Amino acid sequence: MPRFLLSTMPALGSAALGHVLAGALVERGHEVVWHTGKEHESLAAEAGARFSPFDRTLSYAGLPPAPDPGERGFAAVSTMMRRLLVDRAPGQVADYETILSWFDADVLITDGHCLGARLTHERGGPRWAVLNETALIGISPEDPPHGLGGLPPATLAGRLRNRARTFATRRIALRSLQAAYRDCRAGMGLPPGRSTVFDALVSPYLHMQPTCPVFEYSRRRLPPQLHFTGPLQPGVPSDFMPPPWWDELRHSRPVVHVTQGTNGSDPEELVWPAVRALAERAGLVVVTMPGLEPDVRLPENVRVAPYLPYQAVLPHADVMVTSGGYSGAQLALANGVPMVVAGSRGDHPEVGARIAWAGAGIWLDGSRPAPDRLAAAVDEVLSDPRYRENAVRLQAHFQAADGPATAAALLERLARGGAPVR
Repeated sequence: MPRFLLSTMPALGSAALGHVLAGALVERGHEVVWHTGKEHESLAAEAGARFSPFDRTLSYAGLPPAPDPGERGFAAVSTMMRRLLVDRAPGQVADYETILSWFDADVLITDGHCLGARLTHERGGPRWAVLNETALIGISPEDPPHGLGGLPPATLAGRLRNRARTFATRRIALRSLQAAYRDCRAGMGLPPGRSTVFDALVSPYLHMQPTCPVFEYSRRRLPPQLHFTGPLQPGVPSDFMPPPWWDELRHSRPVVHVTQGTNGSDPEELVWPAVRALAERAGLVVVTMPGLEPDVRLPENVRVAPYLPYQAVLPHADVMVTSGGYSGAQLALANGVPMVVAGSRGDHPEVGARIAWAGAGIWLDGSRPAPDRLAAAVDEVLSDPRYRENAVRLQAHFQAADGPATAAALLERLARGGAPVR
């Protein structure tokens, strides 16, 4: 039977996808080693995978992908991307090659921000597959600039404009990032290569997107090895302990779930604006917010927990107010829950734009929304049945996809055939 080395960053979204995929592979009789942060050892055990903790690989806490103080514009972007991608690669390669010395994997599987898999392959390691944990961005040079939430162009002029922007951004404005990547390759005894850092993140063998085509913009062409698997939905964690007010979810309407996901640490970006916007209204406002001081006074209709699994709370929700995390959005749609999105970090504008494009919610384009604007958006989503209908339409596609089985079958094809999975 094929053997798989799975490597994910310890962020909750990546870990949740890894847990589901590892479990699906183990159920089909495969050996799996899961390389991730020490905090997820129990998840590996639940999935039936052998756990291998980060050793040389740096987590986001160990190397935050942040710019240097005072940096702005492309200089800041270059530093952030270097720390996110390039500076982690040597540690990833060191860990992978150590694991491969005692576990002869047929395929290495990583999330979408890992350069180490490509470099390991070029140094004689196995073929690799990507399970992307963010919106499908930059997969084509004709895509609009990242972070603006723009639609792919419909005209030749628009496509040519975006091609020029892509070239100028990747080859000129971010040339220091590309230089760091070349230096990284040289330090591992590899030639400079012709691809950019961003091109190098796409596996030429198998690139999996855990959603359905109905959530993604249509494009003239996509790489033939890119496959939509459908979402990989985790179950409710076995150790989840509902808060004392949990039964109120069954008797209150509407229920609005508010979350900044796992990447937003400043509650003023969304949580507090939402609490102010929805205070003293009918129904229940359920907020996930770590670190809330116990003496903070909350409106009568607000309930707070430091952490609530999406898969536990979303079946009770009528709308989700979110910063736009990709995994959370997929789980909301898998439960037929429409959204209001207000976030500006990472791929959050891209997720918000796709939700609005699909008719399954409202994108407010930016963080720190004015409370009255946020309240109006929630009221519109709750009062206009088209948002719920569109979310349920996407839910039907998600339910039919069987993401874990689809992803596992694609990986089996790669392991047994060797050629790119097309």
